Amino acid sequence: MAFENGEQLAGFYFEDGQTLKVGEQCDAIIVSMENGQMAIVPWFEVWKDGKIISKWNAAKLEGVLYI
Repeated sequence: MAFENGEQLAGFYFEDGQTLKVGEQCDAIIVSMENGQMAIVPWFEVWKDGKIISKWNAAKLEGVLYI
């Protein structure tokens, strides 16, 4: 399944098994499709209290949780 710009996720998994989930550590996770070296790359913006607190390259993560 391909990601779409503006799509919201329920969370994601890091390679070491840790998770980041909406409603626990943040208010929203939003897909941001950005230009990469050879193609468009999905990034995940992590929002809390109305501002971005971190941003993660999807290629560096183990998996996602869909809403």
